[in-house]
Amino acid sequence: MKHVLVLLLVTIGPLLYAQKVTLQGKVTDAETGKPINNVGIYLTIEGLISYATDTDKFGNYKLDAKKGNYTLEIYHPEYEFTPISIELVTNEIKNLF
Repeated sequence: MKHVLVLLLVTIGPLLYAQKVTLQGKVTDAETGKPINNVGIYLTIEGLISYATDTDKFGNYKLDAKKGNYTLEIYHPEYEFTPISIELVTNEIKNLF
């Protein structure tokens, strides 16, 4: 099964949205380094989708969410990804894998 390399960045949002953070990153093939488009990015709580977006043709994604604890799930039919628990807080950068 192919594996996915995910770069995850969490940055501070505008001051008007003090309780929100921006989740952004790039999804690439771990073997080739090529970006993967149309990947579903989901933040879930107890199995329910709270926030969702897709990667663009360059593998980039950006998602505004409230601070908190989530399960990050990524879906693409040709790749395998194990869901992970993450905590979104302001002023933090996370690199996964």
